Amino acid sequence: MLAKSARRDPAGTLGARIRHARERRIPYIVVIGDREQASGLLAVRLRDGRQLTGIGSADLIAEISAQAASRSPGLGFGAGQAGPAGRARP
Repeated sequence: MLAKSARRDPAGTLGARIRHARERRIPYIVVIGDREQASGLLAVRLRDGRQLTGIGSADLIAEISAQAASRSPGLGFGAGQAGPAGRARP
């Protein structure tokens, strides 16, 4: 099962919410705004510092589900690669 956490603190900025998630060591951070909604592609921040761009939501769900099913301690998306739909940024 995948879980989501949405923190809607009107006083907190987007940057503050991302920082809070990183401090809590959340494995995957995805911010969905107007740009992502219009393009259908996501930008994902991984706990290890990698940023993946151009990931389709179905690809993201499939990768995270595979990681959960295999009970792998890693974050997926290979070392330095983002899978078929996305590009990793160091």
